[in-house]
Amino acid sequence: MMLLFPDRNGKQRERQANPATDKKAFAIAKAIVKGQEKTAGWLNRRFSALPHYARVISLLLFCLVLGGASGWILAKSALPGPEKSTPVAPLTLPLKGHRKQLQLLPDSLAHPDQHDYLPSLK
Repeated sequence: MMLLFPDRNGKQRERQANPATDKKAFAIAKAIVKGQEKTAGWLNRRFSALPHYARVISLLLFCLVLGGASGWILAKSALPGPEKSTPVAPLTLPLKGHRKQLQLLPDSLAHPDQHDYLPSLK
């Protein structure tokens, strides 16, 4: 299996095969396929019992719903929407029981103007 991005030299390198990971991936894929086959069989049995006109109506409804949803998503992404301001949370103080006393900074972390590291320049 090839990696998506090349290494520093610009060359693609092969990933080492890991049998444990491959077995887990195969088991997951097998479970997904089994579930899909089971669901497809159940839907096929249910759908085959419907009369022809009901199948046609179901297909049209399915296409209209999915096509409409896709078109709506495309329109929402392409067309500009109304300007909405971002709501701002009100500034409130925490409850008295939850307030912590402020710890003052040590002198070494105070404002640079208050430092006395170069007294000869003053």
